[in-house]
Amino acid sequence: MGSDPFVPTIRDGALYGRGAADMKSSLAAFVVAIADFVAEHPGHPGSIALLLTSDEEAAAVDGTVRVVEALRERGEKMDYCIIGEPTAVDRLGDMIKNGRRGSLSGILTVKGVQGHVAYPHLAKNPIHAVAAAIAELAQTQWTAATSTFRRPPGRFRISTPAPARTT
Repeated sequence: MGSDPFVPTIRDGALYGRGAADMKSSLAAFVVAIADFVAEHPGHPGSIALLLTSDEEAAAVDGTVRVVEALRERGEKMDYCIIGEPTAVDRLGDMIKNGRRGSLSGILTVKGVQGHVAYPHLAKNPIHAVAAAIAELAQTQWTAATSTFRRPPGRFRISTPAPARTT
């Protein structure tokens, strides 16, 4: 079988594993890059700061928007800003998206009646019972598009959960 997706591995000089291309990896790279930069340029002018938010996928009360507002109120301006999880349309990092995407996780149980495919009138296939509802949810536009962050409107998506980890 394949390798355990929860165990990071390096193959051909690239890191593979859960979160390897996520903001957490960017943060680790930022910390190393900052340490290297300061070691090479100990008298550099200016300051370096890392902005870490933890509520971007929930209520987003104290996230990026709040920090940007605070910087604006203080009249602080950044000369450079590196985004740890950039989005790209035409070229790497050509877009910044609002990090708050929201999510809902759950388990859906649809009950049916077991039967043979040759006798469909005696069975009730749960997939058939829920298919129309899933199709309608998938077509629903939950939020409007915005030109501020160039993001598409919010949509309902189904994903497969990560396999249960056993020890």
